[in-house]
Amino acid sequence: MRHPGSGALADLTERWFVRQGVPSMIEGYGFVSHVLPRMLPSLAFVALASLGFLVPLRAAAPGAGSCSPG
Repeated sequence: MRHPGSGALADLTERWFVRQGVPSMIEGYGFVSHVLPRMLPSLAFVALASLGFLVPLRAAAPGAGSCSPG
């Protein structure tokens, strides 16, 4: 809830919080509604890159595909 006449100062303060990486200090700013949608593309890229990196390593491992040690 804002006090009358504090709009400009509140806007500057909220922008400062966002620049500092703590937008959760802003009233009405939620993780699920504001942060998570911006994180999802990066998280998806990292997950796919990790899978793409691990699959060739598993295929190139010695004895890949055989269960017997001999």
